[in-house]
Amino acid sequence: MKKSIFIILIIATFQVKGQSHLIGVNLGIGYSNVTSVWFPTQNRNRKVFSGGLSYEYLFKKHLLFDADFIYNQRGFDNNNIKFLDVDYQPTGQTASSQFKYEYVSFPIKSGYNIGNKIFGLLKIGVIPSILVQANTSTVIFDIDKNIIGTEFINETKSVNKFDISGIIEISGGYKFKN
Repeated sequence: MKKSIFIILIIATFQVKGQSHLIGVNLGIGYSNVTSVWFPTQNRNRKVFSGGLSYEYLFKKHLLFDADFIYNQRGFDNNNIKFLDVDYQPTGQTASSQFKYEYVSFPIKSGYNIGNKIFGLLKIGVIPSILVQANTSTVIFDIDKNIIGTEFINETKSVNKFDISGIIEISGGYKFKN
């Protein structure tokens, strides 16, 4: 058993020419929104943060493998909820609601590298994501339909726990050292 572990450790730490391991940090700010029959025209983008770690393994001359661990926020703001009276006519009163989702994502990509000093990359992959937390904020009314506050609702049990998406990345760069 000790001999097997020793051989595995030697193989795992063995450096072969032409291979590269790259580790990086990803930080970003973006916008998130949703298209839905439930919210056809009332949505506004939500400013979101994402950040995490990335690992890239370059092997052979042009092929690469990329895996990331990313925390990201998603969701949207619905700032134009319209109120109707008993005859379903608009009252002129509006309210807003925010939908905030937090995920941990694990992008897995493979790619192709063209060039040496100046290079281009094409990557394709999948992004499985696991829900961490989902919250909604909405307004509270009194008996006369006046807005008297905001209620925060934990929707984690109501939102899909798993999400998967695809990704295509096209990028380029310049190597300062060889």
